[in-house]
Amino acid sequence: MDERPDQRRTRRVTRRHILGSGSLAVAAALGLGYRSTKRPETEFLDLPLPGLPAEAAGTTIAVLSDTHVGRFATPDDVERGVELANQANPHLVLLLGDYCYGLGERTQSAFDDAIRPFARLRATYGVVAIPGNHDYWDGIDRVRVAFNRVGIPLLTNQRYMVSIPGGELAIVGLDDLWEGERQVDRAFEGIPAGMPRITLSHNPDRFVYERHRDLSLMLAGHTHGGQIILPGVGPLYVPCRYGWRYPMGHFRAGRNQLYVSRGLNCTIIPLRIHCPPEVTVITLAAPGDVSPEAA
Repeated sequence: MDERPDQRRTRRVTRRHILGSGSLAVAAALGLGYRSTKRPETEFLDLPLPGLPAEAAGTTIAVLSDTHVGRFATPDDVERGVELANQANPHLVLLLGDYCYGLGERTQSAFDDAIRPFARLRATYGVVAIPGNHDYWDGIDRVRVAFNRVGIPLLTNQRYMVSIPGGELAIVGLDDLWEGERQVDRAFEGIPAGMPRITLSHNPDRFVYERHRDLSLMLAGHTHGGQIILPGVGPLYVPCRYGWRYPMGHFRAGRNQLYVSRGLNCTIIPLRIHCPPEVTVITLAAPGDVSPEAA
């Protein structure tokens, strides 16, 4: 059956309208996804730490990861995360690596700019950092220099002892899984059995590879939570072997716990959908002080 000219015109207009509306919807979603990258949220949680003295219950730790200054993020973006961390009045701040993204051809001053915002962090027991894979790819020596200039220790398979009420807390800083040294044993040497500890690993895969150890509470980043999460599907891409198992959030495996941060900034594409950037604030409790549901 032949169509009248007005029917063909109506069909073309309808198709054009649908395509135009779809394009607008995609553009709006991309715009919201980009704006989300600039709006970090604070995640608060209470976690029990084996061996923590009762006197130290309530110790707060702020965690920042994957600040990625370079192609998509600026030092001002890191400043927003620093401000959120300082608002929590933490006892300790832990930095989980990947401070750079695409700075490899830049001079030392660019690395100094990427790290300098951390000098504004305020914590009773100080600030401790570990490196990530991008720090090696862009220039680990220049990253080290930048951290030295702000007076923050950058641990690579080393421990950092913190005096807390009733005893000491061991911060075990592991080198990057992909690019760092593999001498993990030395990081754990000399820590007395039963001493409370927090293990730092940029890549959460170490939670599996080092599961035979007393990790206690491991903190990790690297995954960005996937950056883009589709309802009913999950993260589109998680850049590590066990990232699909541990993309973000809190997990338990036997005696050990893992918390994976969504990180503060992005790589590959400057978008976050259903996966906002985060600053994490953890309040430590002695075992038995936190219900399983809360933990």
